[in-house]
Amino acid sequence: MISRRHFLQATLPLIASAAAPAAFAAVSQESEFSAQKTTFSMGTMIFLQVYAPTQEKADLWLGKADDEMNRLASLMTVHEADSPLLEVIRHSGTDVEVPPEVAEVVEDSIVVARESDGAFEPTIGKLVDVWKIGFGGKTVPSEAAIREALKYVDWRKIRVTRRDGKCYIYIAPGQDIDMGGIAKGYIGTKMADFLSGLGMKRGLLNLGGNVVLIGSAPGNRPWKIGLQHPLEERNGFFAVVSAENESVITSGAYERKLQTHGKTYGHILSPVTGYPVTTDLSSVTIVDKDGAKADAWCTALFAMGKKKSLELLSRRPDLEAILMSADCKAVYMTPGIAKRCTITEPSVIERTVLVRG
Repeated sequence: MISRRHFLQATLPLIASAAAPAAFAAVSQESEFSAQKTTFSMGTMIFLQVYAPTQEKADLWLGKADDEMNRLASLMTVHEADSPLLEVIRHSGTDVEVPPEVAEVVEDSIVVARESDGAFEPTIGKLVDVWKIGFGGKTVPSEAAIREALKYVDWRKIRVTRRDGKCYIYIAPGQDIDMGGIAKGYIGTKMADFLSGLGMKRGLLNLGGNVVLIGSAPGNRPWKIGLQHPLEERNGFFAVVSAENESVITSGAYERKLQTHGKTYGHILSPVTGYPVTTDLSSVTIVDKDGAKADAWCTALFAMGKKKSLELLSRRPDLEAILMSADCKAVYMTPGIAKRCTITEPSVIERTVLVRG
C-alpha cells in the first residue's frame, strides 16, 4: 500500500514556536544570516530556509539547495519524458541503466516493502493511475480495471544490480514503478547532506510537508514541528515535536480524497484488494535521520492499522512514531519520541506510550 504524497505541516517560518522573537535575537547576536525561498516542485509547495555566516553565502547556498533539489527531483519523477524511472517503465522486462541515486532509492523502497510485508508497495503505479485520486479522478474505477492493474503489482519482481561501475533496474513486463511514496524523504536527506558538505550548520527544508532539519534552530534550541490535525485546516496542529538533524514526515488520508455517491475514498491503496485501505488511523508520523526510511514507513504503518503497527513498533526500536486514531481522540507514541512530543489538542483524551520489551 503506497501513497504518492505524504503530508505534514510545519509552523513556518522557522518553526521556532512561541519563542520566535528570542530565536531571531539569537540570529543577530551570532552574526548569522539567512535566506529563504518558497517555490513549487514535485507537485507541491516547497519552503527552503538556510543560514550562513554572511548574507552572500546564505544566498549562494539557497541557490545551490534549489538546484540540487531540482536535480534530484528530475531523477525521481515519472512525469518527464526523459526521466530514468520512465525509461525503466518503458523498457520493463529488461535491465535499464539508471543513475546511482535512482538505484539507491529503489533499493530503499524494496527494504521497506519486504519488512512491511508489502504494506509499502513501490509497483502500485498502475493502480494509482486507475484511481487517479488527487490527480483528477472523479469516479470509482470498474472492477475489471482494478483487477487488470493488480496483475502488475508485486515489489518482489524488482531487481537492482550493479556491474562495471553502472547501476541497473529491472521490473517485470508491464509493471509500473513509482517512488512517489519515498522520493521526497530521500531527496530531503540528500539535500541536507549536500548542504552540510558545503559547510552549512543550520537550515530547514519543507518539501511539501516532509520537513528536514539541519542542525538546531536559531538560539541553538531544537526546532519545534507542528503535526497537522487531520480534521482541521492547514496549520491546525494536534501536537508539537522537538527535533534537530532529522526528518519529520507524516502520512494520512486527509489531504487527497475522492468523494462520490456519498462515499469518501482515501488515496492510500491496498495492493491486495485494489481499493483504498480501510484503517483505524488518521495519521502516522515518523521521525528519523533517514528521510527515505521515514517517508516509506509512515505510509506502511498507516495502511497496516493500529494493531499491526503497534505490534511492529514494539519489535522495532529503530522506528520512532506518533499514531493518531481515526476519531482523532487518541495518540500512540513510541518511547523515544514521547519524550519530545507535546500534545496541544484538548480533544485528545488518550495518550499512550508504547512499552517495548
